[in-house]
Amino acid sequence: MELTLMRYFERIADYEILSWAALDLPVTKPALSNSLHRLEEEVGTPLFDRIGRRLILNNNGRRLLKLTRQVLPLVDQYHMSIHQRGTPHGTISIGSQIELPPQFIELITGYRLQNPHAAFQMATGSNNSNLLHGGSLDFTLTLDIDLKDRSAANAYLLSPLHINAVMSRRNLLARRSSLRLADLRDETFVFSWKQGSIERTYDRCIEAGYTPTIAYLVDQTLSKLILLSQSSLIGFMYDIESNKLDYFPELVSIPIQDSQFIPKAIYLVWREDIASCKVGRECFNDVQGGRGGFPQESGVGGGGGGGGGG
Repeated sequence: MELTLMRYFERIADYEILSWAALDLPVTKPALSNSLHRLEEEVGTPLFDRIGRRLILNNNGRRLLKLTRQVLPLVDQYHMSIHQRGTPHGTISIGSQIELPPQFIELITGYRLQNPHAAFQMATGSNNSNLLHGGSLDFTLTLDIDLKDRSAANAYLLSPLHINAVMSRRNLLARRSSLRLADLRDETFVFSWKQGSIERTYDRCIEAGYTPTIAYLVDQTLSKLILLSQSSLIGFMYDIESNKLDYFPELVSIPIQDSQFIPKAIYLVWREDIASCKVGRECFNDVQGGRGGFPQESGVGGGGGGGGGG
């Protein structure tokens, strides 16, 4: 029996709703459903009673859950004991100006599954640059618009960014393949509001010639999507967050093609001395896909330069 299937099974049992469990795991809801089906085929019996959307453990499921919660801690303890020497361990602190991209979370989750002795501390905020240089953070995810020097050796191009408008499929604009901000002049919006600041798209609308009408300001993406799914309102999201729409089939995401939007990218920026931290160096190389290139003490490395993109 695969350990990954056991971990997924435990999380499904905790949440009882497949989509909620998937939000807390580096997999989509269909993939998690397939994993559960594989596990039930392997053990030869259903593990849950299906009641509407809820998955309630049956007697077989309760027995397997008890066994799972005995086995997994022992496996983690074993991995820690054999990997403690010669492999990275410690805590990696990561800050981000935007909600951590799902692709990045999946990468570091995969890293930790292979290195259970490593821990992550992650937070979003606008003061990450000071925290990074002050030593409180090891890495930050930074928009290139805020990156002072795109050629800095300690900045790695992680992903391009594009803005999409999100709305109900009932909206007439949902039939369009792309939109300009001016097309949304008469719409009402849900905007993100974090740490006393409204999302930058609000200012881009003003630059396009109108002040957008606001119905809600929210500090969580999930809240925004729920509001959009139950109304005719418009919201904005980065394309890297589009997988969250898998749980809201009534919503559609349409690219914004507008001169107000300068092409952006998101960079992984690290503290100058992080190359001397083994867990940080190994994690960085893992994020790069095993290509290596972490800058050494000279501050020069093949994976470093943020000169691309932008």
